[in-house]
Amino acid sequence: MKNSIQCYATAIIATLLTVSSIAAKAQVSYFVDGKNGSDTNNGTTLTAAWKTIQSAFNKATAGSTVYIKGGTYNQQLALNVSGTVNSPILFTNYQNDSVFIDGAGQTAQPLVMLGITDQSNVIFRNLIVQNLVKNNAVGIQVVCSGSGTVQNITFKNLVIRGINWTANAATKPSSSKNSQPFIAYGQGITAANVMSNIVVDSCQLYNNITGFSEGLSFGGNISGITITHNKVHDNTNIGIDVTGNYNECQCND
Repeated sequence: MKNSIQCYATAIIATLLTVSSIAAKAQVSYFVDGKNGSDTNNGTTLTAAWKTIQSAFNKATAGSTVYIKGGTYNQQLALNVSGTVNSPILFTNYQNDSVFIDGAGQTAQPLVMLGITDQSNVIFRNLIVQNLVKNNAVGIQVVCSGSGTVQNITFKNLVIRGINWTANAATKPSSSKNSQPFIAYGQGITAANVMSNIVVDSCQLYNNITGFSEGLSFGGNISGITITHNKVHDNTNIGIDVTGNYNECQCND
C-alpha cells in the first residue's frame, strides 16, 4: 500500500510539473520599443526590448505574445514566423498604447506595409496601419502560394487608413490605378492548401483612395472567412469584396 501511495504521489507531482512547464512555455512574452529598444536584445523584457517590429516578425515563437510599445514605426513588415493551432502568436499593443505602422516615404517593392505569405496561427490586435501613398500600395496582404499553407489568422481592432494610389481623392483612376488597404488571396492549386479560417473582426478601414480596387478584399482559393463588426467607410470604391476563384487563383474548379 505504501509503495502504491508513493507511486500515486509521484505521478501527481510529475503531472503538475508537466502542466506547469506547458503553462510557462505558453506565457512567453516579447517586447518591442521603437524608442529605447535594440534589435541586438533578446526581447524578453521591456528593458531588453527589440527596436523594430520586424525583429519580432523574425523571432517570435509559437505561443508567445509580442507587446509593442506606442509610437510610430516607419517600416514595411514581412511576417517570417508561425504559431501552432494550439499556440498561436499574438502581436498586440503594450497596455493601452497607440501603435502606428506608418508608410510615409516607404518605397521598397512590393509596396506592402504588413505582408504575410505562407504563415499560420497568428493574431494581430490593436494596431494602426496607415499612410502609404503610391500606385499599388497595400496595407495588409495575406498570400497563400501555390504550394503553401495559410490558416487561422485573426485581425482584431485594427485601423487601416490612408492607403492610397494617389494623394488626391478627386483624381479619376484608370484600371491600372489601385491600392489595397487589406487583401487576402489564395493561389493554392489543391484543396489541401486552401487558405482557411481568416478572421477580420472589429476593424476600421476608412479614408483610403483605392482607385479600381476595394477596401477589404478576398480572392482565390479560400475557404472559411469571418468578417464581423467592422466599420468600412469613406473609401473611394467598393468597401468589401469577396470574389472567390478569380484571377488570383491558379486552382482548377
